[in-house]
Order: sequence, then C-alpha cells, then structure tokens
Amino acid sequence: MLDERFVLRIPKHEEAACKFYKEVKLLCLLKGYVAGITVPQLSFYEDRDGCFTIHELIPGERVETSDYHQFSKPEKHQFAKDIAHFMAALHDMNKQLFLDHDIPIKRWDRFNSYSNPGEMSAFYEAYEVHFQGDDYDYAQNFLASFESPTFLDDTLVFGHCDIMPKNVAYDFEARKLKGIFDFGDCGYVHPLEDFSQNALDWPLELVRFILEYYAEETGIHYDLSAVNDLALYGRLGLIERRIRTNRLDFKQGFERLHQRINEHKKGIDI
Repeated sequence: MLDERFVLRIPKHEEAACKFYKEVKLLCLLKGYVAGITVPQLSFYEDRDGCFTIHELIPGERVETSDYHQFSKPEKHQFAKDIAHFMAALHDMNKQLFLDHDIPIKRWDRFNSYSNPGEMSAFYEAYEVHFQGDDYDYAQNFLASFESPTFLDDTLVFGHCDIMPKNVAYDFEARKLKGIFDFGDCGYVHPLEDFSQNALDWPLELVRFILEYYAEETGIHYDLSAVNDLALYGRLGLIERRIRTNRLDFKQGFERLHQRINEHKKGIDI
C-alpha cells in the first residue's frame, strides 16, 4: 500500500502477470456497470524489468461474521440485497461482451481440482486428531453421501467467484456496502458454485438472504441446501489441498472447518 491511498501489486510469475492484465481490462469494462457498488480501477505498467498494477484503495472495511451479527435486521437485509444485485448483474453479462473486448475468461474450476469425496474421506483419516468435537465423524458422514456435481456449459454464467469477507469494502459509518474487489478468480461458473463461495466464511443466514434477493431480482431460485453442501465440500477440499502443498496453518484451517460444519448443521432441515 502506498500512502494508505493506493494499492501496488507485483506479480510473482508470468501467469500472474497475465491474470493482472486480464483484470485491468475487465474492470475497465465493469466500471459503472453495477450502480452504487464500486470496483477498483487498475492501471497496468510494464517494462523490460517486469510489470505491476496500481489502483486507488476503495474506502471501507471487510465484513467478518462477527460484524454481520452486529448488524440490525434491516442492515443484514440491505447487505444481502446489495451483494445479490451485484452477483445478478455479473451473471447477466453476455459472453459475447468479453469476446468483443478481447478479455479471455476461463472456466472457474476449483471444484474440479479437489479430490473426489471417496479420496477425500481416505485422506482425512490421517488427520482425525486435528478435528474438533464430532467434526471428524460429521465430515466423514457428509463425504459418504455427497456426490460431486457436474454442470453443463450452457448453465454457466460469468461470476466473481470470490465474494467473501476479505473482498468487500463496507462503510461502517454510512452502514453501506461501498465496493467489491479482487476479480483475480473470476470466470465462467455455475451460480451454485458462485454462491458457495459466499458461504465459505459467512453465516448461512446471510447466504439465504442473498439467494432470496437474487430470486426476487432475476426470477431464478437456487437451492440453499445445494449451496450449503458445496461450501462444506469446498472447505474440505481447500484444506486438503493446502495440507498437500504444505501451506496450511492447521489451527486456523481446522477452526474455519469447524465454523463451516456448524453452519452446515444449521441447514440440515432446510
């Protein structure tokens, strides 16, 4: 961060540089696309020594679960409505629009990168000691019944794919969502997959409100139970991948899994 006003980002490798360049073009296209919600406006600089992006910081703070629980009922609903509106606007974007602007958009395939439920179940047998309470049995029972979904290409939409606490800017004085950023993971995605990312670190109640406002705006209803299942599978898959690549903080990782399992339990009777 520069002078607490600007964010400087330097890619670590060529693939990241290409990702940055795509994000610059995409955000130029999205400027003003969703009324009332700001997205960063990146500038891309490149010379023979490398490249970097710089953008002005969107004023606001992230919204953690503890913050959400402090919201009044109207504030919870407005926050959910704003996110639903933003997601609906992105989902409605025509794929031809990206082709016309020469913006390469790929399939967001994070779930395809995870082990299948049977393999994941076997993997976690060696890590039972890290689970809290009855989380291990709960996770194993879940994996025994969960079937990895397959989504047809014609059901995919353009999505942010990473709307969660760290990627929103909320004005706690004005009590309003001001911006959404970090489009590095955006891609073609099934809406259920996109909504499942909301559920990774936020309460199931908020996800339910998002789905309700999304249905109100688009007329399209998505099953909260399916989103809930995908979110738990996604959290289990993410932890497995980080263990395999030696990038997991075990205490933090299994605490987040514990939180996700508790939220999943709330949706059993939905």
